[in-house]
Amino acid sequence: NGGCEVSVLDSLTFSPSIRYFTEQVGVDAATARYISVDDVYYVDAALRWEKPQNLGGPEMDISLSGRNLLDNRDAIGSSMNGHLYMPRGAEVVLAAELRF
Repeated sequence: NGGCEVSVLDSLTFSPSIRYFTEQVGVDAATARYISVDDVYYVDAALRWEKPQNLGGPEMDISLSGRNLLDNRDAIGSSMNGHLYMPRGAEVVLAAELRF
């Protein structure tokens, strides 16, 4: 896992990250056999705008984030159910947060 956070402007932050799994163990539910899942990549990124406090009024953040940007749908091992998990595809989320 690796990532960083870069201040693009005083109130704008860009946060990319990458996750890489060399090998995971999973169970194929159809055959009830252990299998190995190799070389899985995920790329995520977020862009966050925070309203400067000197503008007055409530504080507000707006973020645009993308998860699984490579649209990786390869099965991965799941420790919760002892089988395989098929991740959702690419996802983009626009969110606003207001604090007062």
